[in-house]
Amino acid sequence: MIVLRETYRDRGVILLNALIMVVAISAIAAALLLLVVRDRTRFQTLRDADQAQHFLDAGETLVALVLEEDFRQAADVDDLTELWAIDDYVVPIDRGMLGGRIWDLQGRFNVNRLSDPDDIAARQAFDRLVQGLGLPVTLSRSVADFLAPGGPANPAPYFNRTIPVKPRGGVIAVIEELRSVPGMTVSAFDVLLPFVAALPPESPVNLNTAPPQVLAALLPAIGPRGAETVLQLRGQRPFGSTGEFGDRLRNALGPDRLDGVALGGFSVRSNRFVARLEVTLDSRSVRRMIYLIRSPQSGDVTRHYRTALP
Repeated sequence: MIVLRETYRDRGVILLNALIMVVAISAIAAALLLLVVRDRTRFQTLRDADQAQHFLDAGETLVALVLEEDFRQAADVDDLTELWAIDDYVVPIDRGMLGGRIWDLQGRFNVNRLSDPDDIAARQAFDRLVQGLGLPVTLSRSVADFLAPGGPANPAPYFNRTIPVKPRGGVIAVIEELRSVPGMTVSAFDVLLPFVAALPPESPVNLNTAPPQVLAALLPAIGPRGAETVLQLRGQRPFGSTGEFGDRLRNALGPDRLDGVALGGFSVRSNRFVARLEVTLDSRSVRRMIYLIRSPQSGDVTRHYRTALP
């Protein structure tokens, strides 16, 4: 009887061990399956991200081709009726779409003009632009101080930050550098961004693409109402030259409205653009901003700078 009891006990132990083994194997199998699912999801995410970047690269090529074709069709004039100025491009792609838009940077106020302390007209124009956009004029002065040769006269606001900044002064490469200016909040930058650019200081402003806020700031003699008249005139027919601009505007506003106004800082053509691209794959979206330079001689387009967007 003792032997039988030990036999049954041994069998119970064996059964219990077998059950434990089954549970352990099941847990291991579940863990392995979870790892496989995670790896598959991670692989799919990486694959989608890689595919989206390739689509963005293709979008860059498309933008360059559009600008180059525009140059071949009309090298002497750039205006908002041309193909590149369409509000949004949308191209169907596998599992989603590629969208984008191009803006003329030479239709904006060039903040690098503020790096010249002798260009008083530029500082006054920037004051008018900032105030016209509903922003404080103190912000305009802070931007001009940031761009002054050698940096701001009082760098303490930059040094006393959580992450100190040492402004070098002078021209900037991209407009995003203005985010570090004291008083430049996210909302203020968003308001200012569509109207400013960071270009070589000598870059002319395109009269065919500049918005009325920029025109009114740069041409105070015509004021906001005159700027709206410019939009009406170029809506009827783009300006073919700065001389034509002056003649048509004098006919519309009166012969004395442009007396003493120098149009040497203006043009009717552009060589610098910015494009925003967006790729949507299933429910994921990635965005990129690219800055482009088009050769005024050949029309060839090169990428000057690119950045990912949130």
